[in-house]
Parts: sequence; structure tokens; C-alpha cells
Amino acid sequence: MSFLDVFDYQLVHRNGDERGEVIHIEEGKTVIGRSEKCHVHLASPDVSRQHCVLVRTKTQLFVYDLSSRNGTKVNRQRIASKKPVELRHRDKLQIGRWKFRFLVKDALSGESIPDEPKVVDDAKASAPRTVLNELDAIAEALDLPSGEITETKSIPRDFPSEANNAAPSAAKPEKPNKPQLNEASPAPEKAEPEQPAFDPTKKRQPISLPASARLSGASDPRTAADQTLRKLFGR
Repeated sequence: MSFLDVFDYQLVHRNGDERGEVIHIEEGKTVIGRSEKCHVHLASPDVSRQHCVLVRTKTQLFVYDLSSRNGTKVNRQRIASKKPVELRHRDKLQIGRWKFRFLVKDALSGESIPDEPKVVDDAKASAPRTVLNELDAIAEALDLPSGEITETKSIPRDFPSEANNAAPSAAKPEKPNKPQLNEASPAPEKAEPEQPAFDPTKKRQPISLPASARLSGASDPRTAADQTLRKLFGR
């Protein structure tokens, strides 16, 4: 039994009326787009006629954007056009308004593989023959010349770290806050005495000038006038 017979690669719709429907990905290439000639037909104006291609090799699945107008997103990140990106178990794929979840399941039991971060074996990853075989398989599925595909990449996902799963440590007693010294504030202004309300019916008392404001001279108006005329005429 080959690897392709053991694992079932699925794209599961995550939104719309098709939510929950499953698309099984076979070996080779699967063209996705608005055109009815595509393997997966997505009738939506925000999807290009030939939007992207899924390439399944013996052990991996890649998505290859065909210079689409609105782009292809993996884990909410837009991928570069004509650069194969590996899809891993539980990765999110978005094409226009269509959202999918990529799942790898056991073909016999139908159960998903354990959802764990992928650990890359340095020895295996550095083997040039393994890398070239994968690149050649992608180029062959896309009908590209050998050597046209030079690299692949994957979009990281956030996995819960051990620090988040660890039991919370005993809370340290909080130190009392030191009183903050406020800057000297200006002294409050003295309130002015309230003036009594004006009453038009009440007779007002005549206001007398203080002694310092009175003019020196005769207090009798007639005498004062006589003195003034004498000063004017020089008599």
C-alpha cells in the first residue's frame, strides 16, 4: 500500500452554503478557478478564471497561485504568485471569498492525524535528492520545464507554547504603592462678598465722598462761585 492510499487529503469548506462539504485532492494537479473547465469550480467574481493550482506529490501538498487578481491566502497571509507553498494539516486556505481547511486523514479509519507542530528533520531536509525530487514533481504537474521551480515554502501557524500550558506560579504579594508627591498647588482665592440684589422700589441713600476726595475751599456754593469769578477777572 502506497502513501497515497494511506492518507486522504481534503479541503473542507468553512463558509457559505457549502460549509462542511469535502473536496478530495488526488495525486497530480487540481486547478481551482471561476472557469467551468477547472477541477474545482468556484462561481464568484472575486475568483480568477484559473486562480490557483493544488499539486499533490507522494508526501506533500502544495498550492501555486496563477497570478490571480485577488491573490491566494494561506493562514491569512497572501502568498507570492508562481511560488509553491506547502499546505500542512489544518492550514487555512482562502480563494476570494471561499475559505477552506486542509485536513490530512487516515484513509481507512477516517480520523485526522495528530495536530502537532511539524518537526523538520535536518538530515532529511538537507538531502538534495529529496528536495529535487519534490521540485521536479511540482514542475512536472504544472507542465513547467525542469528547474523552473527552485524552492518551496510554508506559512507558519501559531501553536500553543509550553509556557501557556504550564501551571500558573504562585502570585507574588504586591508591594504597597508609594504615595505620590503632588506639586505645590496655588492657594485658593478668597471669595468676594456677595452684593445685595438691586431693589428699584427702595430709596437709595446719597453717597458722600470721603474727606480725602473733597476739594479744599469754601463749603458754601455761592461763596465758591464768587471766588472763582474773582480769579477769572483778576479782582
